[in-house]
Amino acid sequence: FAQRINGSVEPRLQPMVEIHFDNDLQGDQPNGNKAYMYAFASVGFFIILLACINYMNMATARSVTRIGEMGIRKVLGYSRTALFRQVMMEALVLTIVAMLIATVMAFVILEWTPFNAVIGKELSLDFLNNPYLAPGILGITLMIGMLSGLYPAIYIPAVPVVKALKGTFTGDRASSLLRKVLIVFQFVVSLFVIICTVIMEHQIAYMQDKDVGFDNENVLLINIRDTTVSNQLEVVKELLLANPNIEQAANSYGTPGVGIGGSVMKVERDSSMAQQSMDIIWAGQDFLETMGIEIIEGRDFHKDSEADLGHSFLVNETGVKELGWSDQPLGKRARYFHGEEDMRVIGVMRDFNFESLHEPIRPLFIIPNDDGGGVLHLRVNSQDFPKTLTFIEETWTRFDRRYPFEHYFLDEEYAREYEEDQRQQRLIGGLSYVCIFVSILGLIGLSAFTVGRRSKEISIRKVLGAQVGSIIFLFSKDYLRLIVIAFAISIPLAYYIIVEWLRDFAYRVDVRWDDFAVPGVLVLLLGLITVSIQLVRSARANPVDGLRSE
Repeated sequence: FAQRINGSVEPRLQPMVEIHFDNDLQGDQPNGNKAYMYAFASVGFFIILLACINYMNMATARSVTRIGEMGIRKVLGYSRTALFRQVMMEALVLTIVAMLIATVMAFVILEWTPFNAVIGKELSLDFLNNPYLAPGILGITLMIGMLSGLYPAIYIPAVPVVKALKGTFTGDRASSLLRKVLIVFQFVVSLFVIICTVIMEHQIAYMQDKDVGFDNENVLLINIRDTTVSNQLEVVKELLLANPNIEQAANSYGTPGVGIGGSVMKVERDSSMAQQSMDIIWAGQDFLETMGIEIIEGRDFHKDSEADLGHSFLVNETGVKELGWSDQPLGKRARYFHGEEDMRVIGVMRDFNFESLHEPIRPLFIIPNDDGGGVLHLRVNSQDFPKTLTFIEETWTRFDRRYPFEHYFLDEEYAREYEEDQRQQRLIGGLSYVCIFVSILGLIGLSAFTVGRRSKEISIRKVLGAQVGSIIFLFSKDYLRLIVIAFAISIPLAYYIIVEWLRDFAYRVDVRWDDFAVPGVLVLLLGLITVSIQLVRSARANPVDGLRSE
């Protein structure tokens, strides 16, 4: 077949498992997005990791209070292996209890809340029909239990018996350094996710607000499916336009923002005709006026002009540049691949985004068509719209009795191009709150434990005349320093990832300094408030109680 039409065919082999995520394939819908899949998997992994870090931090911090217990057990004959098993078992039991609670919560959320509607999926905890679900949950539970309990199980039983029984063990530098590293890591993850979420939100808002180059507001679309309508379309349009709330009407094969067609053409290049695959809209009368598409050079098609039909076409600015017609586009030639008669450019359109803002503007032809098919575009007045819609339906069903009346709006269809981006942004945004919540939760526990251990020091400082503010500053500066370090580490990581994500958009926002500074300041303040609450409570207490407790 390729030889008969003087063309070529290039076979392409591809594993079936990769087709769903190959966005280059046309006509294979819906396509998945690997970037979002990896993003959700990564954020989920980081949330689990943050929870494990919280457990390790608290377990090693509390080790000072458990050293005496471990020393007595060693004296009673417990081996380090037995103590290791005990600490690991504690972690596993806590993890299993958490898993049971989480399973119940997941069931409630999936079955009794609109969560599935928000994410556009149909998730369910179907243990009977999914044989991998229960073993998978159990496997992850055991992995989390082992990961969170491994370091405490190694660290706590290793304390020498003498120090443990004398009560002289107060922790070592290694465990303190590890806790600080883990806190930094927690806030690196949290800040990273928050910064990415903020910039994603700005990008989606930019796409929704950007001028796409044509007027897609208040355009009602009706698919022309019956030949009775297509054969009498001019009559149908005339009846519809009799309503003062219907301002313009035009049909076309291909609608900007919804989907357009294309064809292999031969176009004029350097005085010869070269093969070129072109995007094309085959438009009826008044299409440009109805859609608000601007002509910047030349003219639009004349109404009821036989001379324009089959002999002329319009091209956009990008087409003029890429086809090498910048010197004089008017009069340039093109014809269908197997056509014999040339068509000539009579006008140049201002560029408009006929696809989503994920895609750059490509060369586009608009060719006149008079067969009355495709999609009818009606520009309607929003005033008294229900009555206008009733009128449209009654008029339409007089001609089309075979199919039910169906309509949709161009701006809504265009917005659907970004529904997936909005959905992913909302989900990642929600997960970012979970990340920061888990990090702050760990900071609350660790700061409370630290303040409790240093209550005597706080009492002595109060007796010596220290003010509450100075005590808060003295004890909180170490934590704030860790958050600042985390912020410095998270900036380049977030910048690299978000720049890579923005490459998927032909039109994108500029990454600004405040996209990083605002989340950093907010997290810093949140950390300061968290630590200060614990310190204020201890600093305002009666110093006699703190000294007596020792």
